[in-house]
Amino acid sequence: MDGRRPDIGLVVAGLWLVCSLAVGLWLMASSHSIAGHDVKLHPTALTNSQAYGGDAYTGIQNATANTANNVRALAAFQNTNARIERRVSSRANIGIGFIVISIGVVNFNMALRRRPTPSS
Repeated sequence: MDGRRPDIGLVVAGLWLVCSLAVGLWLMASSHSIAGHDVKLHPTALTNSQAYGGDAYTGIQNATANTANNVRALAAFQNTNARIERRVSSRANIGIGFIVISIGVVNFNMALRRRPTPSS
């Protein structure tokens, strides 16, 4: 060893590079687990609404059947929305991971350029 102290700016930039690589890779890896989770919709049969006659109970049964079918359709719609949101979140994680890694690389590159050249 020649007795010179290491450049503190370069050491700090190296630490930032290591941290940004770790965080960026973690974000990218977690994006796969976000996209992998699926909301499971248990299939149920549609409720029949048949007309039995003109009394009040038939109207109540038809309204109940319509409500049950609408709730089932809404659950399927929510399931589709949840999948889309997971894909968007997954892509956002990958993009943020790239940004974090590139910030670390740029910071390290700038520290290398500022490093004084050893004089002979």
